[in-house]
Amino acid sequence: MRYEVITDTEGYVQVIRHTGSPKRDFIELDLSDYDLTNDRIHAYKLGKNELIWDEAKYQEILDNKQKEADEEEIADLKEKLNSTDYIFARWGEEVLALENPLTWIADVIKINVKYMKMYKDVIANRKTWRERIEELEG
Repeated sequence: MRYEVITDTEGYVQVIRHTGSPKRDFIELDLSDYDLTNDRIHAYKLGKNELIWDEAKYQEILDNKQKEADEEEIADLKEKLNSTDYIFARWGEEVLALENPLTWIADVIKINVKYMKMYKDVIANRKTWRERIEELEG
């Protein structure tokens, strides 16, 4: 079958489309000879009437996709951390508002217990989010 193959500047396939136009450049290809699923198409380089598989290019494509997914996950986790920072701001405000030096330690303990009860799950999640960010950032 006749196909128009559009490549990037390095010769890697970007698009393969059927063409009936005699004015366009085309090549004869049997596409059933190639695995063009997902991003695999972009790891083929155009040769003379054939597509040439480049495993290193495919690995680079997969690595880039993983890097993008990791960056997106990091951004999401950082947003979750930022959106729960108010808890610690409120805690700090309550601690700083304490004025009685004789009961200060007991009052801080009460505030800590209160916040640990109110935000137990959020505080545990924040720890998990931070650990995951550190893991992804390496």
